[in-house]
Amino acid sequence: MREHLQPQAENHNNPLDRVQILREVRLFSPLAQKDLEEISGHLEERHYSGGNVVYGYGDEGDAMYIVRTGRVAASLSPEAPERVDAIFGEGDYFGEMSLLSDRPRLATLTVTSPEAGLLILSKESFERILAGNLTLMRHFVNLMSTRLAETSRLADTVEAQPQRTEAGLLLDAITEAGFEAKPESEDGKIKAYHLVKRGSEPKS
Repeated sequence: MREHLQPQAENHNNPLDRVQILREVRLFSPLAQKDLEEISGHLEERHYSGGNVVYGYGDEGDAMYIVRTGRVAASLSPEAPERVDAIFGEGDYFGEMSLLSDRPRLATLTVTSPEAGLLILSKESFERILAGNLTLMRHFVNLMSTRLAETSRLADTVEAQPQRTEAGLLLDAITEAGFEAKPESEDGKIKAYHLVKRGSEPKS
């Protein structure tokens, strides 16, 4: 059984290097330079050895991770954590749903390369950033809306169970942010969602 070993933390890497890494991550790439710099200042870097478990299924979700170096495997099965359902390499990210919800982890993430360097954004830091930056708040709310529409279109397949769970998390986060997701349907299927501030009507 693999153990959760304490990773080594580092905080001395170049802030400009972190900004460049964020710029190449799809989640953050649309943001302005000043917003990337703000987020980069809240990142912590940790190094894990091969076989280390970053987090396990059911663990508390308190941060998202960006792979700076190495590879990390994801298993969606709590009964078979050795099963590999996805591989994350340099520039990929995972665990971002923990920034939007208090629900436990829905996968086990294990380092499969000899070592891996991960940049970590804690939920506490993320909430602090959003509280003082309306532009970032709008960006992530719009991102949630887009992903909600994408995952909802997969809801008719057995393989879509993780996506259905994610869609539920997105709905919860949108509600907590003070918005309502109004679906737009076409041929009986959800095509997109429009976010409306609760208590107001959408613009025509």
